[in-house]
Amino acid sequence: MVTVEFTSALKRFFPTLQKEELEADTILTLIDKVDALYPGIKRYILTEKDVVREHVKVYVDEEPAAANNPLLQPLQNGQKVLIFQAISGG
Repeated sequence: MVTVEFTSALKRFFPTLQKEELEADTILTLIDKVDALYPGIKRYILTEKDVVREHVKVYVDEEPAAANNPLLQPLQNGQKVLIFQAISGG
């Protein structure tokens, strides 16, 4: 099982969003499973071409996901994934 957590910024759009433990072998598989629980969240995380949006960051065990293709990064049991929207303003 992989633990996935989200920062509170996404709870604005998905109020019931919470930490989940899911079976997933890649980050994309994990996002697909989260989307099954919270329909529509995938489009907040990924573009229509399944690329991580510019203002979304994905970390695995407190390290940034692979830069070249983070969605295909393998996951192992016991790992923790953090998905968050960068918040900016002026």
